[in-house]
Amino acid sequence: MSYAANNSIKKIVIVGGGTAGWMTAAALSNALQQGCHITLIESEQIGTVGVGEATIPPIRLFNQSLGINENDFIRATQGSFKLGIEFINWGRQNHSYFHPFGSYGRQFDLVSLHHHWLAAKAQGKADSLDSYCMAWVAAQQGRFAPPVTDPRHVLSTHDYAYHFDAGLYASYLRQYSEAKGVLRIEGKISAVKQHSISGFIEAVQLDNGQLLEGELFIDCSGFRGLLIEDTLKPAIRTGHTGCPATEPGLCPVNAVSLLHTPNPQLIRQAGNGASPCNIAPAMAMSSVTTLSASNKRRMFCYKTSEPKLWQNPVCCSLSQGDETYSGIKTWWL
Repeated sequence: MSYAANNSIKKIVIVGGGTAGWMTAAALSNALQQGCHITLIESEQIGTVGVGEATIPPIRLFNQSLGINENDFIRATQGSFKLGIEFINWGRQNHSYFHPFGSYGRQFDLVSLHHHWLAAKAQGKADSLDSYCMAWVAAQQGRFAPPVTDPRHVLSTHDYAYHFDAGLYASYLRQYSEAKGVLRIEGKISAVKQHSISGFIEAVQLDNGQLLEGELFIDCSGFRGLLIEDTLKPAIRTGHTGCPATEPGLCPVNAVSLLHTPNPQLIRQAGNGASPCNIAPAMAMSSVTTLSASNKRRMFCYKTSEPKLWQNPVCCSLSQGDETYSGIKTWWL
């Protein structure tokens, strides 16, 4: 991996196509208008999951950010409009639950609507709560209209998403991305080149011998996880650790697990929706093997051998003492 003088990324390699790969390519090519070369590698010999894609309302924001015309998109993907998700036999047999894209009623008082509904229900004067939800009522009657912008209007209380052909959506975004300069390469990856010390991915080699270098690699290879699973082999940490980082949004690890995980580039904690975070290879942590665990919890991030590169902070148990241990800067949690 090489770095420009200003540390800006010049080469991005996306591994895999499908909706994940081409959504990534579209988003990056739209955001990085110039100065960055984006390459997507996919093989027609490797099939994608060509099913109906069930989306939620943020897909509209994604398409709008790309400047995509909704009518063109619906035609190209054979899409339809979606007002919510119905879960049948979800909690128990012969029971269904409808998750609407929108609110129940419209706020008209300092007290939320459901309080008024509960009071009316206690007096036998209220219908089911669903009947006060525009998305539910419209879906039940097979009706649809885009929401209006006037917050005083009841038609402003619902949102919507789409249901479309995933394969057609990927093709649509491929045309969009290639028009913005994304280079598509047909081929299968036969080998992955990693940095000898950090383990970071530096290049991928195709089965025809072509070597593609990059500074940022994005794994969109699906269930196989060609880079994140086969190459980086992340350690999975599950269960309660007593660490505050077990709360959603932080990745719990501890000093012992770091030291005994062979050359980890990535620790991914399963079960709490935590984002992946990079940690040091075992050899880079060897200088802290004498630290004893204590009840004090600290946040730390380590400095790699690469210039000006600091990794994400993770939570760890460290002994009391100086605020810096062999180049590892610490903060009290």
